[in-house]
Amino acid sequence: MCKLRLKILASIAMITLLLQGCSMMPEEEELLPPPVKEPEAVEYTTQVIERGDIVNTAKGSGNIGSKKQYSLSFTYRSGYLKSMNVKLGDTVKKGQLIAELDTDSLEKDIQKKQLEIDKIKLELEQLQDQDPSNELERKKLKLEYLEDRKKQFPDEALELDYQIKDLKLEIKDMENQDGDNYSVKVKKKDLEIAQIDLEDLKLTRDKSQIVAPSSGKITYVEEIGIGDYVPALKTLVKVSDPSDLILEYTGGYALKMKVGMPVTATVSGKTVTGEVVTTPSDFPAEEQELRKETAFIKLNEVPEGVEIGDSASFEVVLEQKEDVLLVPKRAVIQYMGIYTARVLSEDNIRSEKDIEVGIETATQYEVISGLEEGDIVILE
Repeated sequence: MCKLRLKILASIAMITLLLQGCSMMPEEEELLPPPVKEPEAVEYTTQVIERGDIVNTAKGSGNIGSKKQYSLSFTYRSGYLKSMNVKLGDTVKKGQLIAELDTDSLEKDIQKKQLEIDKIKLELEQLQDQDPSNELERKKLKLEYLEDRKKQFPDEALELDYQIKDLKLEIKDMENQDGDNYSVKVKKKDLEIAQIDLEDLKLTRDKSQIVAPSSGKITYVEEIGIGDYVPALKTLVKVSDPSDLILEYTGGYALKMKVGMPVTATVSGKTVTGEVVTTPSDFPAEEQELRKETAFIKLNEVPEGVEIGDSASFEVVLEQKEDVLLVPKRAVIQYMGIYTARVLSEDNIRSEKDIEVGIETATQYEVISGLEEGDIVILE
């Protein structure tokens, strides 16, 4: 019984100690809600769509050249170069000898043909001395002589009458014959053929020379040596006429140029105006490949002292319009041919609009559709 009481007292003591321990723990604090952070307002750099003028220009550089340029070659024959009488930058006069092919064998052929002609002429003279036409004249003179003698010596009249009658018959027969005899006709044809051959040989010799078709400046000389073989039609020299100077440009912008486009050029430190006069499509068909990116610009004034080959810079107006809607390029996204403008509404809401553009410059687009005057676009 005593043991049971002790167990009960021990349990009561344990429970008391536990209750006292719980009373000593700190009270839990009430959790506070997280603070609410207001979003910061987004600030954009914007611009209002307005109307204005737009000009698309291209800048480039070229060289002073001549609109009249001659590409010279041996047109009708090939051969070995005998002489080249000019160098790059030379000034030549019309008709001046530029180059020639070796014609030693041709000169011998010309000499032989001339001797052949001389021989034919001698043979022809010999045949003509024997020609019936000359004999006819002699017989007529003899007839006159016999008739005069008959008058002077009547006692010889009977004998002279027989001679006169026979002579008149001979003269009549000869007069019925048609011009030269066969041998003379053949020899004349031989002479004609030989003279034609000689002219052909001389023409071939002349075609073995290149002469300047116009006074001008040598702007190109092929690198070729004396004795080298030269094919027919190979350009050896170019002559430019300085009386008709132009600014020649070669580059990608030439494909965008049109005849009549205004140009401002700087030549020898002086600014002059001009216009496009020739584009790649204006060149002859045989020059299309060579001139596929070439344009000629006619200057309204060529400063004094400017020569063929001098360099010049220029600016050409490719496109321009007045009073059109303009949008900065910074406000437009371009992807696969689609142009999209970033637009800001009055209540500061951002959106995107597809637009159609026209003229393009380094900083602006012409707006054809998709935006209106007064719209606000986002630059960044």
